[in-house]
Amino acid sequence: MELAGEEALAEYGRYAGLAFQLVDDLLDFTASAEQLGKPVLSDLKEGKVTLPLIYAMENGHRDARELVARVLEEKEFDSVRPETIVALVQESERWIAPGTWRMSMRAR
Repeated sequence: MELAGEEALAEYGRYAGLAFQLVDDLLDFTASAEQLGKPVLSDLKEGKVTLPLIYAMENGHRDARELVARVLEEKEFDSVRPETIVALVQESERWIAPGTWRMSMRAR
């Protein structure tokens, strides 16, 4: 394979991987555990702050950073309910194309 072809395939793979990750991150807030095959919000409990949460912390509720920090410290939802974290993302849904959140919630 020529170098240009290899570079094109590598770029395609990068973009496909990025798209997959974005969808996976969003599903952590919109899908059920049965749909995901893993517990909902498991990324956050594992210490991973994904794009939906980053956006919510920067553009959403003023207490978002503190609430997320508590979950990261506890590595569980002891003092913060999972629904509270999901609501933070929902309130800042403007990062998603209009209507996407509602469509994904209807599919549940």
